[in-house]
Amino acid sequence: MATYPAKYIANFVVEYANELNNPVNNLKLQKILYYIQARKLVESGGEPMFEEAIQKWKLGPVVAPVYHMFKSYGATAIKSAEPMIIEDTSSFLGFKFEPFDMEVIDDANDKEIIMKTVQTMVQYNPFDLVDFTHRHSLWKEDEDEIMRNVHDLEYDNDDIYDYFINHREEQIW
Repeated sequence: MATYPAKYIANFVVEYANELNNPVNNLKLQKILYYIQARKLVESGGEPMFEEAIQKWKLGPVVAPVYHMFKSYGATAIKSAEPMIIEDTSSFLGFKFEPFDMEVIDDANDKEIIMKTVQTMVQYNPFDLVDFTHRHSLWKEDEDEIMRNVHDLEYDNDDIYDYFINHREEQIW
């Protein structure tokens, strides 16, 4: 099974949410990425959708490189996917920018996981999603440290898998 760079999944979410006329902001995007990862782990028996770590921040789960990719939007809706950097040896710089192509997610099951999760999650207010993730013991177990601004606290994919297998009521996707 394939895993993808988190930025591909994030770009797919942004484009698909915009197609649904329900754009996401960075806060909502981060929570959707968490639920996509959880859903993929559960439905595949532990295989992740993306390899990048999900960190534990004050407002819940965050994939830091994706956060930084879209932070210029602040709390506003993300208008479009970020261009992809492609190696180009004929270019002076050695790379070029190309528009994001949703076909980089080439597995039909992965696309379905992403699309169904987005369809469910976009209906929620971002702060509802924050509240949902704050109820999870995975976040609560580190809450004191998180609130003291301890950095580099991460979710473990095995723990995410175990949590959602054992708490099916939290599978709101």
